[in-house]
Amino acid sequence: MRTGVISAIWVLNFSAFIIAVEFLRLGMVVSIWFVYIISFFASSMFYAKKYTSKKEYIPKFDVIISLSFTALSLALLALFGEYRDEGWLYFGGAAYRPYTLVVAIFSGFLLVLNLIIYFIKMTEERKCNKKIAAIHDPSRFGRCSLTVILPVLSAMGVQACPVPTAVFATHTGGFGRVVMQDLTDFIPDALQRYKELEIGFDAVYSGFLASSEQIDHCLDFLRSYPNSLKVVDPVMGDHGRVYSTYTPELCARMSELASAADVLTPNLTETAILLGEGYTPVLTPEKARDWLSRLQKFAPTVVITGVELSEKGGKIVNLGASSGAFWRADCDYVPENYPGTGDLFAAVLTGGLLRGDNLPVSMSRATAFTEAAVKATFARKTEPRNGVIFEEILPLLIADKIFSQYSKF
Repeated sequence: MRTGVISAIWVLNFSAFIIAVEFLRLGMVVSIWFVYIISFFASSMFYAKKYTSKKEYIPKFDVIISLSFTALSLALLALFGEYRDEGWLYFGGAAYRPYTLVVAIFSGFLLVLNLIIYFIKMTEERKCNKKIAAIHDPSRFGRCSLTVILPVLSAMGVQACPVPTAVFATHTGGFGRVVMQDLTDFIPDALQRYKELEIGFDAVYSGFLASSEQIDHCLDFLRSYPNSLKVVDPVMGDHGRVYSTYTPELCARMSELASAADVLTPNLTETAILLGEGYTPVLTPEKARDWLSRLQKFAPTVVITGVELSEKGGKIVNLGASSGAFWRADCDYVPENYPGTGDLFAAVLTGGLLRGDNLPVSMSRATAFTEAAVKATFARKTEPRNGVIFEEILPLLIADKIFSQYSKF
């Protein structure tokens, strides 16, 4: 489609240019037509060049100029077109030379094509230039949280705007003493400043929280952007254990935040906490469907990550539910545990949903990317606490490949 539109612009503008030259040769009163068509010719060539780049967009100002030229040209046509002499063509009660009508028709074509390109590019801009407020912690070492979320979303063409909840020297798994700076007071100040600057977000994505008070701040964020996609990763623990920095009050209040979400992405431990169930490392398919259904009391779209089902095959499964359908995306089991894989998955899932993918496709992409990162890391035999080596496989996201390795559950 892009090639066809560009080719049409070149052909029509070149034809209009030839007609303008012919007008001048005949000595007719067409100086404004000439200026208009030459301007449209030059600007459309510029548009065609910009249209080949996904990162460039047509400014609204260019379209306003084009509309102004068109209106002025049509006005002059009405003012100077009504002459009666041999060779004139009568149309709609007025007499025009054939060339004048041809140029008017070409002008209309050029204007329509210009507007089509404008709306196509604006659609691409809305699709590609998404902004996410990522309310999460930046662990400085260990490849998890914002350390992996920011580059992943950037690779997917999404601008991630970090709103840090706390700063860690390392993540909390495997490094002993936790060095942490709580940033609870920063969150409302950041929100207030965004409001003052009238900065909008296409999604608000919350993750690790450092205090129960931050639940209220996250809820304020979600309420401030009612039309945004609201993604809650209810970070609380993993492998049946609650993280050391999470208090019982914070875990108890997580259900409030989950109830405000459009998309909820707990792991198995967090699912059990939200549902008030005991942790079990393996689920039967029937119990998994039951838990998915019950999670939908919090949010319409839910994904449980890293599930081991009581079925043969040695697979780890990510399970999703939305609009009355259950989905699964499988990956191979790797005998090692790495921090940050849930953050990777949630970031890719959110990026896919923001760009217009449905839930199963987004799940499939997130599963495939996370699996590739885990396998690449396992092959290197690095320390698990250092996290997964995802940097080398970011081209999988940049390539924008469509993933379809999912099935009904």
